[in-house]
Amino acid sequence: MPAHDTRSDSLQTPTDGLRTAVKIAVVQSAASWLVRRVMESGYQRATGHSPPTARDQGVPLRQILVWAGVSAAAVAVANVVADRIVLRQGSSGPAGEMEDRARSGLR
Repeated sequence: MPAHDTRSDSLQTPTDGLRTAVKIAVVQSAASWLVRRVMESGYQRATGHSPPTARDQGVPLRQILVWAGVSAAAVAVANVVADRIVLRQGSSGPAGEMEDRARSGLR
């Protein structure tokens, strides 16, 4: 017996999938922008300097790499949260209830 596929792509029209993809892209972009701005502002307040970039010759490589890693991780977390929020909103209402039932194997 094949494994049960928990995705419910068959319940969505191509337009619904496109709308969801666009919503995710827009929300992720906004979340990424906001997280970067908040982090840059926090760094500026804490150190009195702008966050380091790869072009900053006077900044130790270690400091640049730590900033790059921390900021990338924060943006990745924001993107996951944005995905979850958009997908959760998409599964509310009568169509979402059908999708939830299909996911759980109930018919």
